[in-house]
Amino acid sequence: VARGRLYSEERKHHKGSPATESTRFSNADLIAKFRANTSGVLPTAKVDASTKSLLTLEKVQDVSQLLESFCR
Repeated sequence: VARGRLYSEERKHHKGSPATESTRFSNADLIAKFRANTSGVLPTAKVDASTKSLLTLEKVQDVSQLLESFCR
């Protein structure tokens, strides 16, 4: 309610849904969400390393290195 008027909106697909191009997360969206969720848990260097590894997951040869980036 704003200025005595009621506004509403309905969406068929939420942000992050792969259903449509406009609702899909971009890499920038994913990175921002990952950073927001890990910033209080992991040091910045670990978040940076994790982000880089996750964005190039198909090139990771040893998953233990990826997992190490998630440890404090």
